[in-house]
Parts: sequence; structure tokens; C-alpha cells
Amino acid sequence: MKENLFIAIKVDVAPGLLKLVRNTQSLLKKERVRWVPDTELCIKLAQINDLGMKKSKVLIEKLEESLNSVHSFSTSIKGVGNVGSNFIYAGVEHTDEFQNLREKIASCLAEFIDEDTSKLIPNILLARVNTIHDKRKFHKLIDMNRTAEFDSLEVKDVCLMSTELKAYGPVASVEKSIDLTEEEELEEEVA
Repeated sequence: MKENLFIAIKVDVAPGLLKLVRNTQSLLKKERVRWVPDTELCIKLAQINDLGMKKSKVLIEKLEESLNSVHSFSTSIKGVGNVGSNFIYAGVEHTDEFQNLREKIASCLAEFIDEDTSKLIPNILLARVNTIHDKRKFHKLIDMNRTAEFDSLEVKDVCLMSTELKAYGPVASVEKSIDLTEEEELEEEVA
């Protein structure tokens, strides 16, 4: 297992979000921007570094145990923002179910990492920006979409993912996927 790990929710193709990305790509085609491939879009929930193979397996077991009581849920992809001129991201609605998921993950991670995962603002990284020549146009484009609502997102699983640094930038891949229980399955277990 690779060392640069993080916990995330994979984002399946969201038509409204992809339309925004394609439109933004065409408007920024003269700029040096590396767009995250559709297959790597995800909501990062926690960063884990230098965990090692043995601890990674224990973490996966603890996550599976803790998340077995969490059922799948929906949330919305809302708004576009930027961190300086370095990153373009889409926001995520923080529903009660979403917050519950984050809290369960944070409690699992407490013995593995020292960082407070609640400080990480979950979002979908869309692009890494190398150079923007027309910063006014860039910020206007972001501002136009800051409050837009794009798609509903069905959260069905949580993934332990890794990144590998390539010459053209980091590439993310799923190491382990943990399915969230369907609500009907939880009701059957209780009955």
C-alpha cells in the first residue's frame, strides 16, 4: 500500500459539475491548468501520511467496523471556489448524515494521526492552477459560480485512497472501498 493515503468519497460522473468543468476548461484554455480527471474526482475527508502497511490494515478494519452502522445518503454539490489562484474546487453540502460520517471517521483516525480532521473542509478538487495570465477573468468566472448548485450526490461508499506523484502531477487511486449500508438493510437488521 502506498504511503500518501487519504480517506475520500469517490464522485461518480455528475453531469452538472462536468458541464461546468468543460465550460471552464474552454474559457481557461490559454491558461496553464491541470484538470483532475473525471475518474479521480473525490471529496477528501482526511489526510493520512506515513502510516505503513501494518497500521493501514488495522485502520481499514476499524473503519469497516465503525462505518457498518452508517447508511448511504444524498448530499449536494454546491458552488465553486478557489484557494488563491492555485486550486479550483467545488463545495459539498454538509448534511447531518455527512457530518455523522465525518465524526465516525475522525474517531477511527484518532489513534493513527495527530491532526484534527475537522479542520479539513471537504470539497471536490477540480484543478490545480499553474499560471493564470488574466486573473480578473479567472476570479470573475469563479464568482459567477460561487453559489451555483450542480448535482445531488449519492454517497454509497468511503474509500481509502492513495496518490502517486507522476511527472505531470499526482494520480489518485482507490486502495480499499468500504460500502455503506443501505437504509433498508439497517431496518431489516433491527427487526
